[in-house]
Amino acid sequence: MRRLERDVANIRKGRTTKVPGNQPDEVMPLVEAVNDLLADQEKAIAHARTRAADLAHGLKTPLTVLTSLAARLRREGGTAAADDLDSVAADDMRRQIEHQLVLARIRTGAQTRSAAHTILRPQVERIVHTLQQTPDRNVLDWQIEIGTGAIFTIDTADLMELLGNLLENEVKWAQRKIIVATQTADGRIALEISDDGPGMSEEAMIRAFRRGVRLDEQRPGHGLGLAIAEEICSTNGIDIILRRNAQGGLTVRLEQEQPHA
Repeated sequence: MRRLERDVANIRKGRTTKVPGNQPDEVMPLVEAVNDLLADQEKAIAHARTRAADLAHGLKTPLTVLTSLAARLRREGGTAAADDLDSVAADDMRRQIEHQLVLARIRTGAQTRSAAHTILRPQVERIVHTLQQTPDRNVLDWQIEIGTGAIFTIDTADLMELLGNLLENEVKWAQRKIIVATQTADGRIALEISDDGPGMSEEAMIRAFRRGVRLDEQRPGHGLGLAIAEEICSTNGIDIILRRNAQGGLTVRLEQEQPHA
């Protein structure tokens, strides 16, 4: 029974997705029932993800129509009404829909996806390559100091969403340089993203994770990036910490227990 308890704990920690079958005969009916339950749960989660994707596609068309109506109103002189439509359709509605779809995918898939081990460096390099295509690509010096074997226990899609939000934020604030580096100690792995920008006050760091908070109205964005990042971290057992670095800029630290091989 103690071994069975450890096997169930491994499922909760994301080290496996089902109870091993090498159990005593007396508990095999329980093991089979638990594994059947886990399989049914995975089917339900897959269905929920499909429904979320259907919702996204179903809403794109009416949002596009509203945006087109706004453009026509503007051409016909209805500038104020067009601005209102743009604000509601292209901004608020689209932003909230995308936010809720991300959270739905994270929450419904967290338990079954938690066993995924994702290598960090290739994912970071993919996002950095994309960000280097922006107008500021020649300004920023990217320094990637990530070991080839550095791994987080997180689904690749969740990691890409997480790092995408964080690195895009760094691009907005960095002056010349962004450093992405890993550290390991005491059985934990940390990924740090640092910039040489103006940094954040202690109060701003506390407010940063609140949904909809804009720390600078002059910079693009909707104030959901860090809130989504925190949601992803919380779901995947990752600690996220903000602090000022030696250059006065912002460092975002993602820390997690090192995954077992």
